[in-house]
Amino acid sequence: MLPILEHHMAWHMNLTPNMRSVLVNWVHAVHSKLRLCDGVFEMAIATIDRYLQQWVKDISPSDLNLMGFSALVLASKYENPKMTHIQWFLKHTDAGFTDEMISEMVLQILLAINCDLSRPVPSQFLKRLCNATADFGIKCQKLAHYYVQLALMDAELASVKPSQIAAAALYIALNLSDGTPDGGLDESLWTRQLADCSRYTSLQLRATVLRMAQLPLKAEQEELLSIRNKFSRRKYYSVSVAPELKGPRLESIMNIPENEPSSLSQLPLKAEQVPMSIRQKCSRRKYNSVLVAPELKEPRLESIVNIPEKIPRSIRFKQTFCNLM
Repeated sequence: MLPILEHHMAWHMNLTPNMRSVLVNWVHAVHSKLRLCDGVFEMAIATIDRYLQQWVKDISPSDLNLMGFSALVLASKYENPKMTHIQWFLKHTDAGFTDEMISEMVLQILLAINCDLSRPVPSQFLKRLCNATADFGIKCQKLAHYYVQLALMDAELASVKPSQIAAAALYIALNLSDGTPDGGLDESLWTRQLADCSRYTSLQLRATVLRMAQLPLKAEQEELLSIRNKFSRRKYYSVSVAPELKGPRLESIMNIPENEPSSLSQLPLKAEQVPMSIRQKCSRRKYNSVLVAPELKEPRLESIVNIPEKIPRSIRFKQTFCNLM
């Protein structure tokens, strides 16, 4: 299966990221009305993105709802093979499509994605992470689930792996639920157990977290309210209207510059701030005296600390060219 690439909508000059967000919101509204499981909705959006990436023929904006509805039908049949006929979907919605229109669009989608619907969805990874540790409550899990669903509306996040979306959503939820009013991202909340289970370190999640942290503000637009309204119910602990999404902690996370170096890379240079007991322990011969090792004072470490997270394109091209020679 080919992954969803960046700028996967580049083939379609008449489609914009905002039009895709409105489509996702509409598909979610239909999904909620039919009371389908969350996995169906997430698979339908992934199917839409894969179709837009493979199908080079221009799609008119008037056909977007037909494509979204057909992807939802296809995902429902995949998740539950015993699902009723297309007529059941048409009966319970006022989409205005015919059986023939949906069947033809479903066939186009299957041909474009090579009949492969096995792509995993973020909620599967989120459930695994939540089962890996019981250190956080249900409200934190619902908040992470809210961020996962909001991420589906962002076209730039479509190319991010589902596992990374789930891990970043939980990382944000842990930071907003720890009770600290500000301070940005607390890397200690992403424990070794979560890193091993997700296979992502806090450094690897950083760029995705900074992007996803802004999603609740975008979800307040009038044409994108479906997911926000769903998670405002008591069943979901009203996480979409929780004070944490308006507090200083989230604001401090959103204000973190993308090129700010992580605190983990600078820890050896700030050994004076390490507790004395840890410093004495790491300076023993048993631990090869790593705390006083000359490598921690050499220019090599300083050069690593000063590496920008985003290397300019011209430098990347030169590095790639030199590697090929």
